[in-house]
Amino acid sequence: MPLELNSAWISSNLAITFAQQKISTLLIDADLRRGVLHNVYGNKKKPGLGDFLISKATVDYENVNKLIQKTIIPNLYLITTGSPIPNPTEMLG
Repeated sequence: MPLELNSAWISSNLAITFAQQKISTLLIDADLRRGVLHNVYGNKKKPGLGDFLISKATVDYENVNKLIQKTIIPNLYLITTGSPIPNPTEMLG
């Protein structure tokens, strides 16, 4: 199993475990090069973290709330990677 898939699998299972304990859980797919968590939960890829970073929007409730998607798991929410960005390392910096 590739490392990227393995770490996505681990974080996903951990998030599901928290959600099953009735803890509201937000899972953020910050792998801006090869994000896969949208596929795991059958969610749309966009809008996501990449789109937010490109927009240079302010970090406030309204803007962040637009990125949060419900999943098929109760209490588990997801922010996907969104659109590919040309320089993910620089954007996160």
